[in-house]
Amino acid sequence: MSEEVQEVPFHIVVDKVLEHEDGGATYTFEMNQKATEAMCQYGLQLVMVCAAYGVDIQDAFDSVRNLGTKDE
Repeated sequence: MSEEVQEVPFHIVVDKVLEHEDGGATYTFEMNQKATEAMCQYGLQLVMVCAAYGVDIQDAFDSVRNLGTKDE
């Protein structure tokens, strides 16, 4: 009986975080090919949906932030 190797669909890891004096940060991610392709697809989908409905992308992000809660 052979064992099947099950590939993880998406592998995304925060590799580095560089905090800036202004309070912002730069993140570096490690991800597999499937995750890279999915992130591109989701990003393009977000842009297209926002364009179709006349919503500014920043407004869409702000709306998502307002819907959820932030774990601190």
